[in-house]
Amino acid sequence: MSGKVSSASESSAISACPVCQAVPADKSDQFCRRCGCRLNLSCRYCSANIRPFDRYCASCGGRRLIIFDQLKQYLYIRSPFVIIGLSVALGGAWLALRYALREKLK
Repeated sequence: MSGKVSSASESSAISACPVCQAVPADKSDQFCRRCGCRLNLSCRYCSANIRPFDRYCASCGGRRLIIFDQLKQYLYIRSPFVIIGLSVALGGAWLALRYALREKLK
């Protein structure tokens, strides 16, 4: 392990899709041809290219919120823990809203 950190210019190199692990046919591909996952994103601060699961931009150091990308990945592979967790969270939110509205209408 060399400890080398990849730069922003290296982020456009061909690497496997973070969701389905398919290798893109062309380095100019913006989306995975198998699952449709976006392969290259742009930093919201400096517009440099970054890889989908990088937490920080290699050019400016801006932090990315990757929770939505991770949820999309887990839903793609249909992880039962994520599906059950989301179902429980949405059900609890719905019950809390229903209870709050019922109490307000009394």
